[in-house]
Amino acid sequence: QGNPQKTDKSGSYSFLVPEGTYRLIVSASGYYDFTGQEFDVNEGRGVHENIPLRPKSWWRSFLSIFKR
Repeated sequence: QGNPQKTDKSGSYSFLVPEGTYRLIVSASGYYDFTGQEFDVNEGRGVHENIPLRPKSWWRSFLSIFKR
């Protein structure tokens, strides 16, 4: 099941899916794509995943060190 979502300004997202096995795939302009491991969704269980995005340009990686 494809479920394209966009994050809000803070980067938060949410969606509802039926029970099953899923994988999160994330893409954002200027960042390398992220493909997570498969995980199971069971009834009554929420999924909370903090997804690290890596900038494609070296100077953004360098500047991100100072934003922490």
